[in-house]
Amino acid sequence: MWIHAGSFHERGPDPRHTYNTSAVFDRSGALAGIYRKIHLYDVEIPGRVSYRESATVAPGDAPAVVSVDGVPVGLSICYDLRFPELYRQLAVHGGALVLVVPAAFMLHTGRDHWEVLLRARAIENQCYVVAAGQIGDHEPGRTCFGRSMVIDPWGTVLAQAADTVGVTFADLDLDRLATIRAELPSLSNRRLPVGEPAGQWTAPQQPPRADGHSRQDAGADRQLPHREQQAEQGVLGHGCHSTPPGDGTSSSRFDFGVPERVTSSCPNVPGSPEAWGDPR
Repeated sequence: MWIHAGSFHERGPDPRHTYNTSAVFDRSGALAGIYRKIHLYDVEIPGRVSYRESATVAPGDAPAVVSVDGVPVGLSICYDLRFPELYRQLAVHGGALVLVVPAAFMLHTGRDHWEVLLRARAIENQCYVVAAGQIGDHEPGRTCFGRSMVIDPWGTVLAQAADTVGVTFADLDLDRLATIRAELPSLSNRRLPVGEPAGQWTAPQQPPRADGHSRQDAGADRQLPHREQQAEQGVLGHGCHSTPPGDGTSSSRFDFGVPERVTSSCPNVPGSPEAWGDPR
């Protein structure tokens, strides 16, 4: 199976900063792609809260799409969910059909915003969204919302975890995705341009669809660079696996498993806040 290993602290550009990094591993255990969280949560509300994620975490500079058995999967992390332009770039320039969102939304923001934002990203980009939500108590005294879920390109919640640690499964039907994009061609009907990211993409060349449907603006004629980086040991993973058919033929259906996650095993950087998500 393929493994999407959530997010973890990666050695940063200087001794004071780490990156908040997602890693994807293929069936052989090789590192297939990484993504460093771009959007960092900095807020200053006089008399109420002062928090600067950027004090200890360095931002990534490029979106990333990884080809999982030929299916382009766009990577993101937690607070990125609030920035729709990232997901538009993943869908338009990266050709993503699936968007992955490991996150640690806090309880009070999660109950009002988590599902709404996930469904919005699925609908507006006509992609499947696979979102693993951390659940349980942080130290000190912070509680994560959980509710891992899988959402189809129509915005329908296909599967949702209970309010406890567990694993949730769903089938992703790429023929249904192609049908939705054909019958409601909002991506093709765009009038405003989607600017290319300033950083260098970390995405593989996208192969043509087996069912003959084209990928609009997918950038399939570009061979994009692969980062040769080693993942750190001891990563606690969000399960994300694809299962090909047993007869060796191609398939447009993929099974994804999304576990809820507790925080007791999360790596920390001494003296700095955890870089696991929206701390509000």
